[in-house]
Amino acid sequence: MNDWLSLTAMARRLQIPEPTARRYAKLFSDYLPHRKVGRMTLYAPDAGPILTRISQLYSDGHKKDEVEALLKQELPKTIDVASSPLSEGRSLVRSDNSVLQEKLFQFLEIVSDQSRKIDALMERDNQTSATIARLQEELATEKARRETLEKTSAQYKQALCTLYRGYKDHHALIQALRDQPLESGSNPAIDRISNRLTQLEDMFLEDMGKLQKMMNHVLKSQ
Repeated sequence: MNDWLSLTAMARRLQIPEPTARRYAKLFSDYLPHRKVGRMTLYAPDAGPILTRISQLYSDGHKKDEVEALLKQELPKTIDVASSPLSEGRSLVRSDNSVLQEKLFQFLEIVSDQSRKIDALMERDNQTSATIARLQEELATEKARRETLEKTSAQYKQALCTLYRGYKDHHALIQALRDQPLESGSNPAIDRISNRLTQLEDMFLEDMGKLQKMMNHVLKSQ
């Protein structure tokens, strides 16, 4: 530090909490070179190492009286340094600069904090958008799968109806064949019925094969 500073600015540079620095300044003001400039108390550059020393002694477990005793051994007592009007004016300018610098630091901290909050909100918004897109894709896939199932179900019903009609025809032909009286020799009617039965069996097997393929397709799509 190359200049006299307010206690707030000095505490910031030393990375000592301001309330702690103020307590040290109040308890050990005789050992901290300082002066009044208007209504403000400024501390000399030499006050920085002393504040650091006091903080270290407290960290080592010393009490207030022990800290003061050690300071008496290490440091001379200081007095409030009087300042001339010219030096007071210069100090006021420097103190104003320190205050402005401190306010600037506070403003930058606020801006940085707001920037972090905005980044967090944007990240949350991006995650929400990604979630919505994923849900929309899943809904579209589910809709396509449902349409496929409905189409397959309709085909399945149609196949069942065809098989049922074939079964009825098959049953009717069998019944008609049974009702025919037995005669020697070939009977054209019976031959036609036999051929028809053969055709129905082929159709029945073909339809069953188609139905099996459709069901396999449905199972694979699940």
